Amino acid sequence: MRPGGPGELARDLGLVADLPARTRDALWSVLGPSLRRDVPDSIDAAIEGFCSAHACPADDLAKTIGAWRRVLRGAHTRGMSLDDVVAEVEGTLGGAAWVRAFVAPGFEAAMTQLSREAGHLATLEHGRVLVGADFRVDTIELSQHGPSTAKVTMLTLRTRDGTREERLTVASGKEALLALRDAVDRALARMM
Repeated sequence: MRPGGPGELARDLGLVADLPARTRDALWSVLGPSLRRDVPDSIDAAIEGFCSAHACPADDLAKTIGAWRRVLRGAHTRGMSLDDVVAEVEGTLGGAAWVRAFVAPGFEAAMTQLSREAGHLATLEHGRVLVGADFRVDTIELSQHGPSTAKVTMLTLRTRDGTREERLTVASGKEALLALRDAVDRALARMM
């Protein structure tokens, strides 16, 4: 899905202009998911379904999606605004009044998606990342220390280091869970 040189890029970007307005308006439904660094396997089926629903050639649609993917991912990397992207694409196409009407509806969502992906990828590059947590609450009935009715939480942290997933399970009493909740609440407040 990667276009070649500037002439080919311009041609593939411009294919959007040839689409009926209804089809052009719906194009973000397949363009959005295709922006991910690792394009999902389901994108081919989504493109086929889109082409069937909108009676457009799959080859042309794949080319224009590839071209717009290249432009939008590049725009995100370079920190470009909507106005910058519109101006650049219009310049590439030698003027095209339809560009803003096409790009504007999905631009902010696309940049948000790419920003989240960039943050996730940057985090993965620097070691182990917490990807989830599971828990259960147990009651200790008996141990070598004698009978008990104490409750303990088994907390399992799921982490990823590159492609390797690991689990770390710890036992926790109420006080430690309250301290953990406080830390998480404070961290979340800084992220909002």
